[in-house]
Amino acid sequence: MSRRFALGTLLALAWVSPGICLDAFDSQHQQALAGNPPGVHLQISLDSGQTSFHIGDTIQIKYEFMADSSAQYVAGARYLDYGQRSVLESFFTDRPADARDPLQDYWAVHETLAGHLSAPREPNLKLGVSPQFDSVEVTHYLRFLKPGRYRLYVVTRSVLSPRAAVTEQGGPPITSDNIVTFQVLPQELQTASREVAQIVARAQEQPLPRFTPLEAFRLFEIATPQARKASASLYTRRNPSVWADDIALSTILAAPTLSEAIALLRGRLEETSLVVDERLITELSLVEFIEQNPQLTASRIRSSDRAAVVRWQAEWSNRIAANWLQVAASIDRRPPDIRASTLHSLDHLNTYYFGSQMLPIPAAERDRIRLQHLAAMPDLPYQELANDLLNFRWAQTLPSDQVLAVLKQIYAAPPAQNVSFIREIALKEISKLDHEEAQVLFREHILDLDTPLDWNRLHSMNLPPSADLDAELTRILEDRWTERMSRVAPIIGLYAGDSVLPRVKKVFEVYGPDWPCSIEAGLLTYFLRVDPKYGSEKLGPALSAYYDRGGSDCHQGNLLVDLAILRNGPELRPFVVSALDDPRPTVAVAGARVIAFGDQAKIPLEPLLARLHALHDEWPDFDTRSQVDPEYLRKWNAGYGELERILAIDFANSGDTPQNATYRKQALDSCVTDSCRNSLRQRIARSRY
Repeated sequence: MSRRFALGTLLALAWVSPGICLDAFDSQHQQALAGNPPGVHLQISLDSGQTSFHIGDTIQIKYEFMADSSAQYVAGARYLDYGQRSVLESFFTDRPADARDPLQDYWAVHETLAGHLSAPREPNLKLGVSPQFDSVEVTHYLRFLKPGRYRLYVVTRSVLSPRAAVTEQGGPPITSDNIVTFQVLPQELQTASREVAQIVARAQEQPLPRFTPLEAFRLFEIATPQARKASASLYTRRNPSVWADDIALSTILAAPTLSEAIALLRGRLEETSLVVDERLITELSLVEFIEQNPQLTASRIRSSDRAAVVRWQAEWSNRIAANWLQVAASIDRRPPDIRASTLHSLDHLNTYYFGSQMLPIPAAERDRIRLQHLAAMPDLPYQELANDLLNFRWAQTLPSDQVLAVLKQIYAAPPAQNVSFIREIALKEISKLDHEEAQVLFREHILDLDTPLDWNRLHSMNLPPSADLDAELTRILEDRWTERMSRVAPIIGLYAGDSVLPRVKKVFEVYGPDWPCSIEAGLLTYFLRVDPKYGSEKLGPALSAYYDRGGSDCHQGNLLVDLAILRNGPELRPFVVSALDDPRPTVAVAGARVIAFGDQAKIPLEPLLARLHALHDEWPDFDTRSQVDPEYLRKWNAGYGELERILAIDFANSGDTPQNATYRKQALDSCVTDSCRNSLRQRIARSRY
């Protein structure tokens, strides 16, 4: 055979068999694609339609999912790492050395030494023959280091069977059917610098600073030294979004060298105007540990014996303890609120285990910080103070007299942002240490009639019985000053004993069903609790009178709703069902609201479906007549529209069970308006059934 013929044959084969001339990247893609599960397909595209981007720009990939049949797959699952990136996404380029994830190895080492880092988010896309769309910012993962052309495909594990739990492993790997190609251009450093300055300015702008995950991820993507310094200053642990703080810290950890990350983290640790929290100390310590052990990888840790892993955990733990002690030594150089939050973090970090061992911190230092944490509680921001009080078991080891003194200080001067709630939870803790003192404090608060009292929180106070307080509250009731009666009636309703029953009945019977709602709700709650027969006899006429006359002095706009918020006992049930079936829409609204109170998994959808169906039958031509008949529309807006809205909310809030899924689909057919239909369609789309 001549050389000319052989070369011609080879070229012909290459033309008819493209696989012969596929490069390594295409072969890699085809091999991954062959492993896709049957019946599901993924196409990707550049979401913006652009084909060129500067280094530091956001590159968003749009996912288009389809399935050969419905009810087989759901998509959109997430399992987020500490940087708020889903571990279920993987991106492959034809230039892996120039496009890499700067945090992949770090989080892998972190996880092998300390356990799982992630948190799940449920899938919300039900796949079928119609396309379903999702999107992911590839630049939250890959850092493009050099300009040039890149080709990329995706492997996602965000597709699951409908009833599968979201785990860190996710579903089967699904490779995109196609590859996208785009051009990366050099970074525009002046533009990037201006954007960083704008992000910092917005984050410091008063009275409404803005630093959200969007801004935090932009700093991660820009990835200049200026962006990393900005992230260090904006990692405050005071941002409205905790996620923004997590992303800011990840931006520092993603520095191109360990020495830069350590310098930024250590500088942040020593900045006395900002809070030092557990994450800052542990991540600084881990980066220092990794720098001293450059050969240590996640795979090496996984393949090592238990003794080696314990040794590495101990080394990390020792570094954490050293940084902990450094912060503890400088604690008094911080402003009171920053000091209080930092003490909370140091005390909390005391409880961490690394392997089977706690931090190697001297007991005297542990005790000192815990006592200072207790004493500094009044200086905490109100949200942190509330969390500390709600999780107050940490104070059980401290002297009870010191704990009681701090609790009384908090009770006497709670933060202005949430006075009633802070006082409530402080009083519960005071009651555990000194029941009589708690009674005295609450009695003073209740009887100080000029101070505000949060009606909505009364039912959660769980006050113990007090004959003296009952007598005093009843005396105020008997004075028949309307404002004072409105204040004490719900407290009597929830907590008064039966010893004052004759006196309360005597007051109620002066006006019977004609008392103002703000008083009547408390008195009827008391009767239903203490004397159910009498209460049920009085409740029917009271509700009828209220429905006939209306009224605006109820705390939640309706007597039945006020009663249920105070105490949703079984005695109310027949009145709730009756209200739901009432032809008057404003009455039915109250029934629809109350029937959904409590455990959302137990919302009874069958009577709600019947009421929605009746509403639909009453308004059969709404879509056409509402467009041309103003009087018809006015009548709808006089209560019927609100009834449909509340019913739709009840269906949307109901638990995700097969039976409820069936009810929701039936309710969709009974909606009167597009608003109701859209709400139910969204809920049906989120369902696993």
